[in-house]
Amino acid sequence: MKQSLCAEYLRISDADAAHLVQLAAPAATTEGGTAGLVGQGAEKLILEHFVQVPDEDALDIDTDWESLLRSLTGNPIDGQALGDPLAEAILGADRVSRKPMAAVIRAGRVGEVYQTLSSIDLAARIADNGSLIDDATAAQRYSELVAFYEATMRSGAAVLVAIS
Repeated sequence: MKQSLCAEYLRISDADAAHLVQLAAPAATTEGGTAGLVGQGAEKLILEHFVQVPDEDALDIDTDWESLLRSLTGNPIDGQALGDPLAEAILGADRVSRKPMAAVIRAGRVGEVYQTLSSIDLAARIADNGSLIDDATAAQRYSELVAFYEATMRSGAAVLVAIS
């Protein structure tokens, strides 16, 4: 069954990414749990980035993110391997919120994500791992994703991934 959540990718400054990571860092609470961005209005902070970022700094791959994740990594969302540039290209690296599900990729990591993403053979990955969308749509979405990461790498920016 196809996922109904949509994924959007924003090019943001590395300082903004660092700020989101810092706010999301767990802090001890008096009840023995942790608090972070989830408890501090994550949705509002993340939405502000969407309002401020110009269209040319954003990529919306709608619901096709799940199929790309499966095709690129062979894993559904619950199989994400931290440190895997292909999984990070779709899901982000440093989680900053659970609702919406959001993560950032710091500027220093974007180049490795781009290099790994651009070096794979998508058709071979689809043959090995399958796809939930047709091959033409998968190729188009993949091409858009690669171009987004290339432009992000060249600009020295970070990425904010939001799946909601």
